[in-house]
Amino acid sequence: MAEKQIKVFSVYKLDENLEGTITKMDANTKLIHIKDKYLNIHKVHFLDILSISDTELVVESDCDTKRPWKYEVDSDDATRAFDGD
Repeated sequence: MAEKQIKVFSVYKLDENLEGTITKMDANTKLIHIKDKYLNIHKVHFLDILSISDTELVVESDCDTKRPWKYEVDSDDATRAFDGD
């Protein structure tokens, strides 16, 4: 089994994200047992988990990547513009 990795869990009706490792997945009760950094065990129903992400991948970008990149070149012949999709 792979080593336990710290994950960030977004849980329904929980104000803050839950950060910890999965210690047990109980098929009978459908609960996921998550141990946080204070060694507390949180038992969360699997349908209440909205998203799971790695802690290394939580990075906010300051650039807007949804806009296409544009440039214009002025020349004697014509003006060319590129609008990437």
